[in-house]
Amino acid sequence: MSVRSRLLGLGVQVQVGGQWSEPSAATLAYASPDRLVDVVHDAEGGPCMRATVVDGTASTVPPTSLWRATRLVSISGLGTDGATTDGGEEVVLRGANFGPSFELLDGWAAGFLSSVTYGPSRREYVAQGCRLASHSEIRCRTSAGVGRGHRWRVVVGGQETADYRDTVEARAAGLVLDYASPVLSSVSPLTGATEGGFTLHLSGTNLGLSDARRASSGDAVMTVLFGDLQLPVVAQSSDGQGGHSADVYVPESDGGARDVQVRLIDPAGRETLSNTLVFAFGPPTLSQDLNVVQALDGKFNAGDVSIRRRVGDFSIITRSGFVSNSVFFDFISPSFLVGDASSRPLLDTQGGTVIRVEGLNWQTDPSRINVTVGGAPCPIMPLESPVIVLEDETVSRFSLECRTPPGQGQGVPVVITRGGQASLPDFAWSYAPPSLASVDPAASLPTTGGRITIRGSNFGISGVVLLPGISVQVESWSHDTIVALVDAGEGATLSLEVDVAQQRSAPLPFSFAPPLITQAPATGPTVGQAGALIVGANFGVSMPTVSLVRSRLGVTGVLQSLQCPVVSFDHSQLVVNLPEGTGTGWRLVVTAAGQEPVAPPPFDFDRPELVRIDHDPLMGLPTSGGVEITALGANLGPSGAVFLRAFGGLEPAQRLQATWLRQTHANATFALPEGQGSTSRQC
Repeated sequence: MSVRSRLLGLGVQVQVGGQWSEPSAATLAYASPDRLVDVVHDAEGGPCMRATVVDGTASTVPPTSLWRATRLVSISGLGTDGATTDGGEEVVLRGANFGPSFELLDGWAAGFLSSVTYGPSRREYVAQGCRLASHSEIRCRTSAGVGRGHRWRVVVGGQETADYRDTVEARAAGLVLDYASPVLSSVSPLTGATEGGFTLHLSGTNLGLSDARRASSGDAVMTVLFGDLQLPVVAQSSDGQGGHSADVYVPESDGGARDVQVRLIDPAGRETLSNTLVFAFGPPTLSQDLNVVQALDGKFNAGDVSIRRRVGDFSIITRSGFVSNSVFFDFISPSFLVGDASSRPLLDTQGGTVIRVEGLNWQTDPSRINVTVGGAPCPIMPLESPVIVLEDETVSRFSLECRTPPGQGQGVPVVITRGGQASLPDFAWSYAPPSLASVDPAASLPTTGGRITIRGSNFGISGVVLLPGISVQVESWSHDTIVALVDAGEGATLSLEVDVAQQRSAPLPFSFAPPLITQAPATGPTVGQAGALIVGANFGVSMPTVSLVRSRLGVTGVLQSLQCPVVSFDHSQLVVNLPEGTGTGWRLVVTAAGQEPVAPPPFDFDRPELVRIDHDPLMGLPTSGGVEITALGANLGPSGAVFLRAFGGLEPAQRLQATWLRQTHANATFALPEGQGSTSRQC
């Protein structure tokens, strides 16, 4: 068979052994240095395989289909438990006709191994880092994946290994890859409340946290089976040593135990299940004795349940058949009359509000009756000789007055107890929300932060002070005074609020002190100045702006502004670059969070200075004008900011002004007008 190659277009022809002949071993022939080489290799005495390398790039498919069929015989390297789902394990593929692997004279490598893949159709997963060890051996690493029954496919020079089935013989030769099944080692917690909404943490191995498949059925690779529910994974992690963990949210339930498993879906849609662990919801529990209000016809109401018995034990049975503990009930319990909650007064948080309550099944003996508000005693009035009034003996209706204790919040439970038997709570009472009267200081706190004092009423026992975006730490708290430390901040008319048990006050305006400038440059050159220092206070926590501002000449109510870029800043000093400009009457303004100094300091650009006119005084200037003359000096300002005028013994109407042509801050060039005589000049 001919293996000759004519390399046209480069001006050369290549022959092997001086003639067009068929070599019996690998032959390397350079056409030109580092540009082209023809590689001819004998494949085990059979048909040849040839690669051409041009400019360092080797062909990966031979020019003719002369290869013997590639064969895959066996695979080794994986344990009996299967491959880890994380991948990265080395496997050795053995067979025949995997093609040559050789080094060229200049260190290049050439070969024809195209791909190594595996999966249910032999193509879903791409083996990683494959290298050709010889004609009969390839070494690769597994990819991250899941599932069982994955078959291998090797492509060499456009030819692939033959397909095969998942048989006992194929498995004995290692030709079928199984990923290890997921194993759950623990779930935490093992029990929880039926409300659900909490996180269940699963730990184990080979949970399939990542998957490198090329395509899938669209289902999630990993789900958690929770009884008959499928829960999505909300968080997952790996310790890098083979340990996996995953989190799911537990749904609400009516109780009982649930089997917990991990389910993995492979590219063909087949599932692999882990072992089973058990999570148990807590049993229903009653925490207090049951008390109800007597209704008509001898029937008693407990929520949505109506019972005719007067005394006994009470339990809850869920729809799933789980039974709670038993509590004692007595339906002849003290109770409150249901009234209009909107008419009940708000309670002062420092206590002392006298309230009147009515109810049934009390006693007139004060030693047998106790009233609590928010769990604290509400002493029956008058304190020296408490009185409980029997309003209607036929229905056993009573009334009393008591003085509320200190407290806070809305829906505060009021409970009456007769001889140790408590009523159902009356939640229609609330303490008043906090009310702000003043804050000191209200508008002069430094931007570095500091201590403030808030005065008002109904601050309760504890709460929080709120300033938007600023941390406030409470130092002391009473019902009418709060002392707190405010962190660094800035801005004016911020909303200061106090929140007590989710009751929020109306906002009170609060402002940090405006910027104060104590030291700043009063003058500067017209060319500008880099690194000017401004010293003061309250420059804020975010980048302030600095500008030179004055009224525009000849225009009422219109301001002219020049920006001064800020280089660096803190609360007490700024470093800025002064801009170029001219004139007087400027003011230096620092703006921090919309606040400006009360009295910004004045600033003037240096006056222009004329040193000389660049001309020969002995020769003079032509009376016809038209020549260029240059005025030399300093602080002449930006372009077009100066003029040159000649005057002397001339009347004002006869004074001559040169036409401006161009200038810098140090010189200006003019066109000389017509004139005569000796004059002074002004710039």
